[in-house]
Amino acid sequence: MSGELHRRRAFTVTELNAAAPGPSATSGADVEGRSRREHRNLGDHGGSLLIDGNARAQAGVFGTYVHYCIEQLGTGRQSESALLNPLLLPPQARPDLKPAALQRFLQEGLQLAGGFLESSLWHTIRDREEVVFELPFLLRLDLPDQTPGVRVRGKMDLVAANPRKVTIVDFKTDRQLTLDHYSVQLGLYRRAATSLFSAPAEAFLFDLRNSEAIQVDDDIDDALLVPLISTLRVR
Repeated sequence: MSGELHRRRAFTVTELNAAAPGPSATSGADVEGRSRREHRNLGDHGGSLLIDGNARAQAGVFGTYVHYCIEQLGTGRQSESALLNPLLLPPQARPDLKPAALQRFLQEGLQLAGGFLESSLWHTIRDREEVVFELPFLLRLDLPDQTPGVRVRGKMDLVAANPRKVTIVDFKTDRQLTLDHYSVQLGLYRRAATSLFSAPAEAFLFDLRNSEAIQVDDDIDDALLVPLISTLRVR
């Protein structure tokens, strides 16, 4: 009984997604009517800004900056000129680059953000009753043959909801995107959003480098989650 009480109960979406064994035979994605695109080479808009020696170290900051630009412009809190001023950026969105590289970094990030804000997906969802950026959640799951009250914590980049539908958008700045790698992540987001808003949920990856919305409709049921949780408990 004491062992049961001390079994791990809390997990994150990130670690559950990483524990998935690989592309799922049941996973699928739709890109403008084309089904199952597992691997995609992304454009670089005429050359990357992230070509300095510390490019890899700055990649995470770049993603944070693009997300920040989308949120600030999407909510009308800041102007484009303000987002090009590094002194006005939060530390996590401010790269450690020399002035010329810094300006290229900021300009490309702002360009990618603009691609989403000009997209048909954003124009479809922006006037919903609830539009929330960076929405955290705690999803409680009672899974078969597991300790009751398993909890999964995560944060959705963008959620737009009305009483009939919830739309989740996850932004990706990856240069090469393997869609199946995000099946568990988006499936858990859909479960969480359905629980939070009591409405059916749809999920999209938004490929920021190609300004392309990719719907991911995988259902992550208990049978898929149980082995992932068991794997994480023995690590």
